[in-house]
Amino acid sequence: MKFIFITTFLIFSACASNSAFYTEDEKPEIYNVATRQLAPEPIYHPVRWVRPPQMMPKRGIATNRAPLILPIIHFNVKDTTIEQAALVLAGSARYKSFVASSIAEKTISLEMLGNIQEIADEISIREGIKVRVDHISKSVRFLSYY
Repeated sequence: MKFIFITTFLIFSACASNSAFYTEDEKPEIYNVATRQLAPEPIYHPVRWVRPPQMMPKRGIATNRAPLILPIIHFNVKDTTIEQAALVLAGSARYKSFVASSIAEKTISLEMLGNIQEIADEISIREGIKVRVDHISKSVRFLSYY
């Protein structure tokens, strides 16, 4: 009787010890395919009758005579080079600047209230240089007369 009891005890303990190391394979969760809760929106393909392309008629508004409206700025530079003044003037209107190398290091002092064109004209008169403001290409050019 002792023998049967010991063997059953050993068998159960062996089975119990093996079950401690056994882990069940984890299966990934599988979800259902996404489905709509509402019907899809109807798709319309309208057929339109259109006229063939033609030249646009001429505008009745004369755009060449309209004045150019420019913002008024306060331009204030003291003992700065023309190159720095050009950067300030062009930057105030978000334009690009170009300065000829022959006049780039020349100093200038000016305090003025006006639009970009008036300031450029004043710099041109005071310093004896050409200052061109091109509103189409958005650039300010400082050139020498030579």
